[in-house]
Amino acid sequence: MATQVILLLIVLASTVVGTLLNAKPWVKSCIIALACASAALSVLQAYNDYQDSEFIKGALAAELASSKPTPAFQRAFSASLNRVAHRKGLWIQESVQKDQGVLYIFATQKTDIRAGALNFGLDSLGQSYARYVSKKSMDDVLSDAMYTVPDLKNSDAKANVMEELGLVGEVAIDDNVPWATENTELTVSYNYDPDEVEVDAANGPNKLVLKLNDHLIDSIIGLPPYARDWQAYEEFERQCHK
Repeated sequence: MATQVILLLIVLASTVVGTLLNAKPWVKSCIIALACASAALSVLQAYNDYQDSEFIKGALAAELASSKPTPAFQRAFSASLNRVAHRKGLWIQESVQKDQGVLYIFATQKTDIRAGALNFGLDSLGQSYARYVSKKSMDDVLSDAMYTVPDLKNSDAKANVMEELGLVGEVAIDDNVPWATENTELTVSYNYDPDEVEVDAANGPNKLVLKLNDHLIDSIIGLPPYARDWQAYEEFERQCHK
C-alpha cells in the first residue's frame, strides 16, 4: 500500500511540475519519462497484488479440498446462501458434497417444491472462505455465483460450466440410482462443437450412461446458474428413471 501511495505521489508531482513550470524540452522529457515509469510501476504493483489475491483464493480452495470446512464456516455460508436464495423465494433443501465441490438443491419457500440447484466448485468456495476469514459478507460472492451468467465467449468460463454440469450428473446418479454406491465408478466426459456432457456409471454388471446433448445445453447455458443447473439435474434425473 505504501509503495502505491509513493508511486501515485510521483505521478502527481510530475504532472503538477510539468504543467506549472515553463521548463526546457529536455526537462519536460525527463518529467514525462518519470511519470511513465511511475505509472508502469503502479500497474505492475496492482498486477502483483491481483496475483497475490488469486494465490490466496487458490490456497484457501486447496485447504477446503483437503479438509472439511469448519462448522462455523458452514453455518455462515448456509445463512448467506439462504439470504441470497430468498430473493427468488427459495431456500436450501439439500446439499451434496463431492470431491470437485458441493451441489445445493433449492425448494420454494411456499410450496417446498424443488425449483433450483447450484454447483459450488472449489474456486467459488475459496472466494467465500476468503471473505469469511476476513470477516466480510459473502452475500455478493454467492449472489454472483447464483444469478450471474458467465461470459460464454470465454473458453475457460464455458469449460467451467461444462464441468459443473458433469458434477450435477454425478449427484443425480447418487440420488436416483439404487445400485449406485461409494464403489460405483463414475466417468465424466465432455465434447465441444457440438457441446455434450456425458456421465457414465458402472458397478459390477450395472451400467448407466447419461448425456446432455447440444440442443439442451444450448437452451440452458444462458440461464442464471441456479436455473441452468436445476434443468440439467431434471434431465439427468429423467434419464436415470428411463
